[in-house]
Amino acid sequence: WFIADGVLLRWNGERVETVAKLTDPCYQRITVADDGVHAALRTCHGAIATLDAQGRSHPVGSDDHAVVDVRFSPDGELLAGALADRTIVIWRHDGTRLRTLRGHRDLVLSLAWSPDGQRLVSGSYDRTARVWSRDGEPLMVLRGHHGAVNAAKWTTDGVSVMTGSLDGTVRRWRI
Repeated sequence: WFIADGVLLRWNGERVETVAKLTDPCYQRITVADDGVHAALRTCHGAIATLDAQGRSHPVGSDDHAVVDVRFSPDGELLAGALADRTIVIWRHDGTRLRTLRGHRDLVLSLAWSPDGQRLVSGSYDRTARVWSRDGEPLMVLRGHHGAVNAAKWTTDGVSVMTGSLDGTVRRWRI
């Protein structure tokens, strides 16, 4: 998936095909679900919308708070969004809001789903990473960085989380 001249395009393995013409000229990021069917678009204003393979758009509400990062669950069913108000919101891929996660004390910068899609990790300016269940329950707070945690990713086996910080360190956490 990519954007060119206001058109969302997708490589289908043989050729480039048009998915949709975009109405907002200010798209900054595309996040594509692992299923290759759903995508989320974020504008420079922080708004997001999900798109399906037919180009149908589903606006995703963020209560007037800019969306900093968005990530699909591995099965493509859920979308996690880090909002500028320090919360994380979980939506279904059709834009239906399911839950709001609260716990960070500053802006959330990074999100990543575990490979099995059952947990979410978030990294924040508050110098912590947090692990959440798919249902939104807080599971763990990872403390130890001396700067904002601007990167958080799961290892491919889902056993550990890697975090990177503006303090120049990378840490591995066994979960």
